[in-house]
Amino acid sequence: MNASESQPTSGDKPASNRRTVRFFARFFGILLFPFVVLLVLLSVGINIDLSSHRADINSWLTKKLDRPVSVNGNLKFYASWSPEVQLGGIEIKDSDPNAYMPFFTAGVIDAKIDVWPLLQKTLILKHIGLKDIQLNAQVDAEGKPNWLFPGMAKNEGAVAEHSDSPSESNEIRVKLSDSISASQVTFNYFDQTTYQSFDWSLESLELTKADSWQMKATGAVIGEHYDLTLEGELESLINTQTGKVAIEGEFAGAALNVDADIKPLKAGTSTATLDFNWFDTSALEYHMGLDAKYATPLSIRANLKASASGFSMSDLKIDSPVTQGDGSLDVALAQSADEKNTISGALSISFVDFRPWLQPEEVPEMIGYASGAPQKSPLQLALEQWLEKTETDIKLGISEIKGLGINVSNLTLNIEGKEGKLTAPITADIAKVPFRGHANIDASEWMSTVDVRLGAKDSQLGEMAGWITGIPNAEALFKKLSSPSPHKAPS
Repeated sequence: MNASESQPTSGDKPASNRRTVRFFARFFGILLFPFVVLLVLLSVGINIDLSSHRADINSWLTKKLDRPVSVNGNLKFYASWSPEVQLGGIEIKDSDPNAYMPFFTAGVIDAKIDVWPLLQKTLILKHIGLKDIQLNAQVDAEGKPNWLFPGMAKNEGAVAEHSDSPSESNEIRVKLSDSISASQVTFNYFDQTTYQSFDWSLESLELTKADSWQMKATGAVIGEHYDLTLEGELESLINTQTGKVAIEGEFAGAALNVDADIKPLKAGTSTATLDFNWFDTSALEYHMGLDAKYATPLSIRANLKASASGFSMSDLKIDSPVTQGDGSLDVALAQSADEKNTISGALSISFVDFRPWLQPEEVPEMIGYASGAPQKSPLQLALEQWLEKTETDIKLGISEIKGLGINVSNLTLNIEGKEGKLTAPITADIAKVPFRGHANIDASEWMSTVDVRLGAKDSQLGEMAGWITGIPNAEALFKKLSSPSPHKAPS
């Protein structure tokens, strides 16, 4: 064999290299072609209508949730770098087949987000639209809630365990858009074991941005209309719990205005100015049976501070037809099991007028029946627990109390308490007679007790002399007996 035949010529090498390059080019071209097509399609956008698979989707959801589920409206998905889902006519039945209302219904659910920012842990809500949403939560007679789906009860402990040690690196920031709205959203709750119920509805919600974010919401709570407006650094509040916000709202005959500078509870002190005005108390009377109509119009203004260590109220001013006052309050919360909560403050009230409520009325005859001791309410139990863990020091002064039939003025109480027991030395001028005494509240035992005692000695009887003798302008004197007898009245 010749040497020239056994070795490739120099002209064959470029041809071989070209064949190798063409092979890899074709290979990677075939491999990358689907990705290129996908990138182009996602850039342009693809409308996918899943209505033809409705029966399969409903069957799969019913099996997964272990209760009948149907999606009878839109079943559309828009695939792009800003994917959007459109669903409608959703109904999830209650876990109780005899329930007269479904657990969840939705007329329209429309949502759109951006994909790329998720890689930087940012969720951009480009559009959210909710309409005709209803959630009916209830606890049946056996104490079983209808919002537990298969697997939820088992995962509750794992979720709680995971949430105990949150990682800041996993936090996702939220960016809002001015295309977020909702209408006719309702929530109903009923507990068959306690017969407690609650209802809330959102008639409309709009989120807009001019100079700052503004959210307007209207609806009703327990049948009472509300109107709420939040304006300020809403994105910052959602992501870092920090920001300034102005709150205006009306509910149940009252109007609220708050300007707040909010900080994380454990990282700083939040401040706010409060302006509360109450015009109509008919809702309070209807729901709670309290007649407070004579107290309106009522105005309360104050400066508030709150942090993990406690909260305070300064420059408090109260103005009402039946009372006026000003003062301050400071509450320090216990930071360990060995510490106590402490309450300190002062409240000066110029007058309290009970006359509108104390007009003579015919009292119907009541028949009493023996019964067992009443059960303590959750509020009473919480109050007693608070008193047991709180040290109190509050100074209260009332210049005049009207409507009691006698002149009561210069009432002072210095409330001090610890370990569930409150004591308050009392001074008061009643019918121009200087009385002294004390009030005790004991919440340390099962039965809370209240003991109030007032007395006067070696003092002028004042106006009481005329009432006792029936002689106008009479004068008399309290006199301390040297040897009082319980069996013989003093002459």
